[in-house]
Amino acid sequence: MTLSFLIPSILLILSLITAGIIYWFWYNCFRIESRRYLKALCCGNPAHFVEAPAIALTFDDGIHPEYTPKILEILEKHQIKATFFLIGEKAQAYPEWVRYIHANGHQIGIHSFYHRNSFPFQSAAAIRDELEQTRLILSRLVGTEIFLFRPPFGVTNPMIAQATQQLNLTTIGWSIRSLDTRSSSIEQTLKRICKKLHPGGIILLHDTLPQAPELLEALLALLDKKKYQILSLEQILQIKFQSSLNLTK
Repeated sequence: MTLSFLIPSILLILSLITAGIIYWFWYNCFRIESRRYLKALCCGNPAHFVEAPAIALTFDDGIHPEYTPKILEILEKHQIKATFFLIGEKAQAYPEWVRYIHANGHQIGIHSFYHRNSFPFQSAAAIRDELEQTRLILSRLVGTEIFLFRPPFGVTNPMIAQATQQLNLTTIGWSIRSLDTRSSSIEQTLKRICKKLHPGGIILLHDTLPQAPELLEALLALLDKKKYQILSLEQILQIKFQSSLNLTK
């Protein structure tokens, strides 16, 4: 076996090892579940939900002019309150739905202004300005200060941590990631959720997908079958921490 044949194989192996190290480092340091940079509130304590298991529903990336209204209609039909982490430019484009969400008792949070891939790579000042711009739009629309924040892609780093601290934001993670943005069937998505389902959990969904309304209906049926209550995010977190959190003003 000649050296010229071995070199490409060695380079490929080294590349795979390097990619694995980079992924491990990112997965353990920058993902929101690690809480390395941000003390994100991610899940409840099962011990607090012995009598009646409960979870909270959260939706990212809205507003979508077609699918968000359908999601709201389903939630209203079942008398369920959820939390919507909104993108600033979408909220600006559809202000009537932001007001509708708030008027119907749902919580609203910040999910950046543009939700660009470059969001985590900006300076702390640029991140702060983008979050402040989004908060100003949302606060003016609903008439109250917004303090909830979920970072795009669930990525955290020192710059994001600095910006959220300066703005006194409460960072909300999740404990059950549906991965509903993947090109998989509703049945597969439900299986992923069911596998991770636990009392006091926070489920991450998206209200911007064509299958979102059908998935929500199927999920509500699943939760009902398993005797789960659906509480608001504020209720879930206050039960867990048994203290007053900076969730609303």
